Amino acid sequence: MKKSLLIISALCLGASSGFAQLDTIPNANFDNWTDATHPSNWGTLNGLIPGGVTQATAPDVKGSHTIAVSTHTVNAGGVQTVGGMAISNGTITAASLTSFSIKGGFPFRERAVALTGTAKYTQTGTADQPSVGVILTHWVSAVMTGTVTTTPGHRDTVAVGGVFTHSITSNFSDFSVPLLYYPNMPNGTVGLAHQSKGAVAPDSAQILLFSSKPSQLGGTPAVGSTFFVDSLAFDYGCALSPNIHSNALAQDQYPAAGDTLHVNPGATYSRTWTIFIPKSVTSPIAVGIDSVQITGAQITATPTIAGATYTVTTDWPKGMIGSGTIACVTVTGNIPANAGNHYVTVTMTPLLNGPSPIGLNFTSPSASVSYLKIGTGTGIATLDSLGFNVSQNKPNPFDGTTVINFTCPVSGKVDFVVVDVLGRQVYDTNISATAGSNSFTFSSDLATGTYFFSISNGTDRITKKMVVTGH
Repeated sequence: MKKSLLIISALCLGASSGFAQLDTIPNANFDNWTDATHPSNWGTLNGLIPGGVTQATAPDVKGSHTIAVSTHTVNAGGVQTVGGMAISNGTITAASLTSFSIKGGFPFRERAVALTGTAKYTQTGTADQPSVGVILTHWVSAVMTGTVTTTPGHRDTVAVGGVFTHSITSNFSDFSVPLLYYPNMPNGTVGLAHQSKGAVAPDSAQILLFSSKPSQLGGTPAVGSTFFVDSLAFDYGCALSPNIHSNALAQDQYPAAGDTLHVNPGATYSRTWTIFIPKSVTSPIAVGIDSVQITGAQITATPTIAGATYTVTTDWPKGMIGSGTIACVTVTGNIPANAGNHYVTVTMTPLLNGPSPIGLNFTSPSASVSYLKIGTGTGIATLDSLGFNVSQNKPNPFDGTTVINFTCPVSGKVDFVVVDVLGRQVYDTNISATAGSNSFTFSSDLATGTYFFSISNGTDRITKKMVVTGH
């Protein structure tokens, strides 16, 4: 007699911190085992029901070790056919032969698009199928009204993924389990932006491996069906830079603020940042944040080029990125063929969303700055457009004062602007320029560090790097 199994799945983790640069799956390659039937960092079915999990042996090994999850029989008042199962960093406890609970998971804050791995399947029943399941959750703290708890602390499901692997046969092949993110969090007292945009960052992940499709879902468990799995990894949908770490205290990005990209007229500008969004900011007020939004509205390009466009794509929906998370942000622009020669400053300034019930929206104090050199030449160099030139400041580095020489084709006002490496403007003035050669002495009380100065004649802007010492 076969009985359906009732699965009760729950993640019993509180809020976590101190995650690695990219959160990883514990023992993803199954190289570590407590004994032949207990892979380290993985829980298996125990108690009244044997686990059905062993360390694979040749020829069923892909890496150093491989997990083998097998359907088997047990005798507990009658013969039962039970699928093997394993959970990442958790436990599976049997209350009876027809009911068991799954608890656990591991810290995970990245917004992955899929879980990948390699596997093969030995099928003994024609309808028997293995499966892989993924659940990402977010801890929501309890809501208090005075001393009364009006909403208990709980976990909301952020994303799920599951696949019955028809295609996996007797040879190891790669698989991918896409993750589906909920647009709104059920039962969630989370930030306003989260509820409306679906931008919750997960904080925990749970991976489940089954050797047989549960009978209540139409499967027929067959003794001997075995699922061999190895090399699990999350796919983030983009190449995240290893230079960015999620233990930073402030917003961080790579390429660093102030990088320069040469673009020819008629070409497409594309710059991808790996960006870390912290959990809190101190300016303009000290407050925790639950997400940021980066869309075209958060992009400025100076000077404006007629016909040029700048659009934003992220690996989160609607340009939202959850706090405490590393993500990819790409700004793409079409530069018209008649653009001419320009030096354009492209600034990406995230819009911060405060947590519920505050629901604040304010501009981030940090910005990512990219400089476009449109026309001839590369890097931060002199740009010649109708006689408009700017030379490197001398001395450089400097302490106190430095001299900047530039030429203009006609007399008029030019703007002189200095920004720091985060794109924050620290100095701004107008200079009365004459046609021909001009010289400007910049007296600085800036702190020691790297800065970028630019001179704009209303049509073109030329930017160069300068270094202040001695402060």
